[in-house]
Amino acid sequence: MIRPGQRQIGKEGRESEREKKLSFEFGVSTISKMELSKYKKKFQPKFLETDKPNKESLDKNGDAFLTMPEIGVFAVLDGVGGDSSDPALASDEAKNHLREILSSNSNDQRSLSEEIEFLKEAVVQTHEYLLSKRPVEKKRFRKQTEGQFLVTTLVLAKIWRNPRVVDEIKVITVNVGDSRVYMSVDEQLNQITVDHSRFNFQIPEYYRQKVLANNGPDIKRKFENITSKKQSEELKKLFDSYRHLYNLLPPFDPTDYFVFRNLISAALGGNNNEGNILNKIDVKINDLPANESKPVSSPEEAAQMLVDRAILLGLCKKTDNYSRHKGDDTTALVVDVKLNNIVATRLLLITDGVNDNLTLDQIEESVLDLNPQI
Repeated sequence: MIRPGQRQIGKEGRESEREKKLSFEFGVSTISKMELSKYKKKFQPKFLETDKPNKESLDKNGDAFLTMPEIGVFAVLDGVGGDSSDPALASDEAKNHLREILSSNSNDQRSLSEEIEFLKEAVVQTHEYLLSKRPVEKKRFRKQTEGQFLVTTLVLAKIWRNPRVVDEIKVITVNVGDSRVYMSVDEQLNQITVDHSRFNFQIPEYYRQKVLANNGPDIKRKFENITSKKQSEELKKLFDSYRHLYNLLPPFDPTDYFVFRNLISAALGGNNNEGNILNKIDVKINDLPANESKPVSSPEEAAQMLVDRAILLGLCKKTDNYSRHKGDDTTALVVDVKLNNIVATRLLLITDGVNDNLTLDQIEESVLDLNPQI
């Protein structure tokens, strides 16, 4: 059955004299707010006052994605709306500018540190490009020049192979905003990026080592699985008990989550008053998992399943400040990283339209075939 929204699938291999061939299979599913009303006629998009988009951009998809398997790069972007901004134009302009930088400077001989610096510089240049499109106020005439406020999140995954040590392969993530990358390890999805938002939730290392190592409660997973304000109130009580039991200071009040979940603290093209964008770029480095992964679904099927579940479980319900329901553009990009055609890991890149409406368990079930039914 053909569903609304744009989908793309592809396969790309990179020939190598090395023992193991690195290749990628990927699938994308994306749908805009307006397409949701076609998907289910009863659904009419409702927006929180703080999320109301520019009327002219309502029928556009503010999300964009970038797939460059020939150099091992995958990315998603989520344009930020507002009274004087165009989220669809922002994400599209950023994507195209970034693609041009990456393709014109392709080099598989860079060291890990060189690759990281190159990716960071590409993000900085994209940020500066968006800033150059802004209208400039002419104080003498109290008028603004023509232009657009172009602001977008960006999360990028680069699969890097050491040109001198053939078995060393890393997953580099570069992130500005609250779009995410997850990586499958031992039949679980681990978020390997950090949200630039009020609700950035990282478990302290001592808690991870002492408590989780002894099969203690994973409080990040508990937070990612709440679906209502009532559950967030119960989680607050749990946080309070951990404050005393483990000397663990919770990073925020979970009861505020559904009201303020989309307040981001960094974005490309955003206001420079908060400091240099270079200081906002978050970079993470992860080893490519050694364990063989055996997903049943293809990346395209997994991406489609994820977006379908987001629509049916979340987006077709009324938006409010008390539950995990929010009408939004929604994009999922699933990438299988293969060595000699065997899947080493599955990467998931998403915009917040997915995690605003699905719990971590629901995302995991869809992507890892743990419960493939809608």
